[in-house]
Formats: sequence, C-alpha cells, structure tokens
Amino acid sequence: MSNDPNFELLSSIYDEMVFQDHYRHGELFIKNETVLENLKICLADVHTFGLSTLIDIDELKVNDKILLDRGEPLPRIGHFNINFKDFLANINLVKFPKKNFYFLEDKLSSLNPDIENIEYFKRYKAILEFINEVLIPSAVYFDKDFQTLIYLSDRKIEIPIKYNFEDLMSLNIDLILKIREYFFEDTHKEQKLSIISESVKNIGSGVSKNFRFKHILENLSDLKKSFDNGYKLFVASFSYEKIKDETESAKIEEMTKIYKVISDVQNHILGIPIATVVVGTQMKIVANSTGQLVINTCILLGALFFTLLVSFVMNNQKDTLNIIKLEIDRKKDLIEKKYASVEEIIKPDFKNLYKRIEFQGIVLCAVILVVWLGFIATVVAYFILSFN
Repeated sequence: MSNDPNFELLSSIYDEMVFQDHYRHGELFIKNETVLENLKICLADVHTFGLSTLIDIDELKVNDKILLDRGEPLPRIGHFNINFKDFLANINLVKFPKKNFYFLEDKLSSLNPDIENIEYFKRYKAILEFINEVLIPSAVYFDKDFQTLIYLSDRKIEIPIKYNFEDLMSLNIDLILKIREYFFEDTHKEQKLSIISESVKNIGSGVSKNFRFKHILENLSDLKKSFDNGYKLFVASFSYEKIKDETESAKIEEMTKIYKVISDVQNHILGIPIATVVVGTQMKIVANSTGQLVINTCILLGALFFTLLVSFVMNNQKDTLNIIKLEIDRKKDLIEKKYASVEEIIKPDFKNLYKRIEFQGIVLCAVILVVWLGFIATVVAYFILSFN
C-alpha cells in the first residue's frame, strides 16, 4: 500500500474536524501549533487537498475555531469515503486498494492498526482472499475490466463480483475459511480447483447474472457440501487406483514366484516318463543269465534313487510354496491395515493367489505320488522278471 505523506497530513486535519452537512463542511478547533501548521499547508494547496475557508490563512492562530469547506482531494493521495459502505461502493471489489483510505464517519484511517480488529474489515479481507485464492483460479477467465468470473459448461456462465456492506455482514466467515483451507496445500490443487469450479457453476447458474455472486455468498454451506462430495469422489477414485496398483504389483510378484516353483523342477517331472521307458525296455526276464539280474538290480536301485531325489525336490518346493504363502499373508495383512475401508476390493486378488498356491501344491503331491507308484511298479516288475 502506497504511503503518500499528503494522506497523513490531510487525515490529521480530518481527525480534528466536526463534520456538518453530509461531510461537505466542518468545524475545526486549532488546538496547537502542529494542527495550525498542517492546516496552513492544506489550505495553501486547495487543488491537492480540497480544503478551503473564508478566513485569510495568515490570520489563523492557535485556539481559533474555523469553518472549513471540504472538497474532494486528488485521487493519488488516497481514498476518502464517508464510511465503509461508501468505500465499498467506490472501490475495486476484487483487489485490496493500493492507496491508503480514510472513513470520515469513523475518523478511521488505513494507517491505524486497530482497523484490523474491526469486524467489517476482517470480513472484507476474508472475502478478498476467497475471491483471489479460490474463485479466480477456478474460473476459465477473469475479466479485470468488468470484474467478472467466467466459467464454461454447456454455455458461458458469467459471475460479476458484486457485493455490499449487508452481504459482508451476513457472510459466514467460518465457512469462507474452511473452503480456503482446502487450497492452502498444493496436493491435488488442480483437481480441487476443477471441483470447486463445478460447484460454483451448479450454484450460480440458476440465478440471474447480477445476483449470482450474492447467491453464492448466501449459499456457502451448499458450496462447501458440493465441494466435499466432489472431492470425496475424487479421493475415492484416486485411492482405488492406488490400491489396485499396489495390490496388482504384489500379485504379479508373488505369482511369478509361484510359477517359478514348478519351472525349477520341470526337468525332474519330465524325467518321470523317461524313467518309465527305461524300466519298461531294459528290465528283462533273468532266465539263466546272471548278467541280466545285475542289470535289473541296477535299474531298480536307479529307480529308487530317482524316486527319492524327486520326492526330496518336490517336498523342498512344497516348503518354498509355504514360504511364499507366508509372504502373501504378510502383504495381504499390510495392505488391509493400510486400506481397511476397502478390504473387499483386495480380497479377490489374494484369493486367486491362494488358489494358485493350492493348485501348485496338489501338482507337487501328484508328482510324488506318481513317482512312488512308478517305483512300486518297478519293484513288482523286478521280482516278476528276476525270480519267476
């Protein structure tokens, strides 16, 4: 805010005046030399300060009471209004004034620190912050010349920023602050602005153009409720995608481990039919040949060794599956605790993993069963062919 020394000078004279006739005239008691000196400076430059009197400046002295005519000072000095209502009617309603201002009725200046504690001024600053931090960023365009917010939907929606003293004093300042708080952080800011934009359009579109802004101020609770509902939907959607991504990553990782359990032992599994062919073709009737008995015995011992080896490897893979299951349990519990409200979303993915582990376990057990049945068949064949 600019600080023109002429503003302070003129304000000091206004502070001492008793105004009359709608603030066009006023009496001034020259109580000391400071007032006298300031008054002479103002009267010497009527064009700048707007003050005049019928008395000759050189005849003025301390303890005189004089009548002053008050005209409008130059705009560059500052804003001089009868009261705050008059100030609102003659000021930019979007930006805080760059020049100092003075209210004649209250003898109140913007240089006075007490102005920050006055209720109407707190409300004025709150609505400016709301406009500049929330509404203008949410609009497609802001027309500075006409102080109009422009939104687009199926048609152009124009919202001229118009409010008065009564609108300010009926304003729910707590709701203004709560809505502004959503935008204090940059998290999801673009999405928040998009949501508040839709809320503003929904509330303002059903009202005639010049009353839209007033209608929005009167329905801040609906604006906040609409924003809350929209943001909850966005967060739910965002969280759902995040949870699905996290769950899917865990699912792929564990599924890879499960498939690896079988791929690691597939050579052993493929060896079972080969071993069956070897037994079926190489084991023969001993008759009188001692050498064939030795061959049959070697085949039997080889089948035993192969069966024990396959059984060991398969049991080892079953243990690996159990470890994978424990890891899945851990990840499932971790994700469910982290996203307790969407537990039902997670369950199907982990249920599929448990089914896959169960199926792979059955496959491993079936391999062990088949290899032992093959060994038993080998033993039976050995005794039939060797000792019949």
